[in-house]
Amino acid sequence: MNRTAKASLASFLALSMFAGGACASDKAPDPTKRQTIDQNATGSINTESLMRSDMVSAWQAGKIKVVAISTLNDVDPNKTLLRNQTKTNPAQVAALQAAIQNNSALKSQLEAQSVQLRNIVAAVLSADGTVTFYVK
Repeated sequence: MNRTAKASLASFLALSMFAGGACASDKAPDPTKRQTIDQNATGSINTESLMRSDMVSAWQAGKIKVVAISTLNDVDPNKTLLRNQTKTNPAQVAALQAAIQNNSALKSQLEAQSVQLRNIVAAVLSADGTVTFYVK
């Protein structure tokens, strides 16, 4: 091995020891300062993300979730949107409820969870296929 190659290798090894030492001496993350996930957060809901009545009519089977709007955090902007859904979009809410009424599979799943049809104000389809129904 020539002198240049030996010098380069020696420099590399010396620097890698310092870099490795720096990483090893870094403090581990403090587990008490982890960001917690708010289980009552709804994510971003807007009128475009709500399921339309035709989507509800076409739904055949899958996981459903029922969320009472009152359980959402007061600082969640979606709480206001969902709470006002019957005032701002009464025709959309009525069409949603009619679609559920006409979908026997969905209606039976909601009835099994003691959900009254008149209390449903919105439905959102999640990326995993779960349909979340928001009730007043």
